[in-house]
Amino acid sequence: DLLTGVGKEGLFFRWVEMMSNERTLAGTDFTSESREKAVQRSRELFAEQGLDWDDVIQGVGGLDGLLGMEVTSA
Repeated sequence: DLLTGVGKEGLFFRWVEMMSNERTLAGTDFTSESREKAVQRSRELFAEQGLDWDDVIQGVGGLDGLLGMEVTSA
């Protein structure tokens, strides 16, 4: 709803595709380093659309349990 509210609902689907690709590239070894790279790419993707990744994630309740992601600090 947050992204839809700002007319960026397509960004969600781009992010899901990017995360899927990141996990596939990492294989079964989706380490904390791999997750941090994925978060950095996510920040860049959202920034390209004028959105702050950390604000969006905080607005939806965080990353805990999402795609195997753990909370990471900036």
